[in-house]
Amino acid sequence: MTDVGWRGSLMRMRSLYALAAAVAALALFAPFATRTAEAHAVLVSSNPENGAQEQRPPFRIVLNFSEPVEPRLTDITVTDKDGGEVDNGDVEVDPADARIASVGVPTLDPGLYTVTFSNVSTVDGHPWNGVFQFIILNPDGSVPEGAEFDPDAVGSSGTGALPENIDAALKWISMLALATAAGAAFFVFAVLRPAASFLERRDYDEAAAAGERWVVNATHVLLPVSFIAGSLLLLVSVNRFETPVGLWEYVTDVQVGRYRGIQLALVAVALAGADLPFLASAPRVKQAGLLLLLAASAGALLMFSLVSHSAVGGGRYWATLSDYLHLLASSAWLGALAMLIPLMLWLRRHFEDDARRYLYLANVFDRFSIVATISVVT
Repeated sequence: MTDVGWRGSLMRMRSLYALAAAVAALALFAPFATRTAEAHAVLVSSNPENGAQEQRPPFRIVLNFSEPVEPRLTDITVTDKDGGEVDNGDVEVDPADARIASVGVPTLDPGLYTVTFSNVSTVDGHPWNGVFQFIILNPDGSVPEGAEFDPDAVGSSGTGALPENIDAALKWISMLALATAAGAAFFVFAVLRPAASFLERRDYDEAAAAGERWVVNATHVLLPVSFIAGSLLLLVSVNRFETPVGLWEYVTDVQVGRYRGIQLALVAVALAGADLPFLASAPRVKQAGLLLLLAASAGALLMFSLVSHSAVGGGRYWATLSDYLHLLASSAWLGALAMLIPLMLWLRRHFEDDARRYLYLANVFDRFSIVATISVVT
């Protein structure tokens, strides 16, 4: 091929790389933009209703939320106009429908009552708290003296509709680092090694070893970052709960806590897998380490989907699967883009023969284009 032809091929490769970077950015940031406005277990309705004037006092105060709530992290308190607690303290979440919670009350005298509640969504672990009021009328149907609604309570079902900025930042950092690490390992198996198959044995081994070295170096930075961010997110969540649930109880008894605990364990396993290519010399051990890194990282990414809002409501299995496939496709993009940079720098230093260098790079981009197409379709 002429020099002009090689230059033209290289320009097309660079254009594809720039396009891939742009699409990857859209694929990565779009889901975060939509997830910022995720709903939580907000109050949908109650009995008595917010602002109601009841002739007959209720036996239980029933709250209906938009999502299932964690029983151990749900609290409902009923107070009279003087601030004294009047409920029985027997908060229950309906075992048949975890969106419904209630608390018993004794026979209430006529007057104004305030219901203060807090919960944590079973789906994503985000807390929600709010307040509403109702009045028990006199036997003749009149409003008791001094029973006046607080305008800040009536008509407001809750506060804290969105997670704190620190939650979003920690989740984003943890997911980005983990996805890039998983994608880098996938790049070695799906692109780098197959593209070097035409090379002589020595050159193939050097190319494979270089790819393994890049993955090891990258994951020893990315995976600890993901683990630390995930751990901080877990601690921040526990400290924000209204009910007295400790860290151990959260990761063992609460669904979201279990998923986050499993995620941290899988990140640690993935890091152990990344250690094998670094410590071992046997090719099979290195191969096993990379496979362990890839499998554990993919499993850890699944935990993000299991605590997303795709995991609630009708069709949640298909929704969770589509969310997870989106994460895997984005990971393939991110890992490839991260690995292409050291690859091109390495090729400049390693191959003196321009023909072999460009042919290898062309093979890489051909295979990358297949991965990119599948990722975009996914």
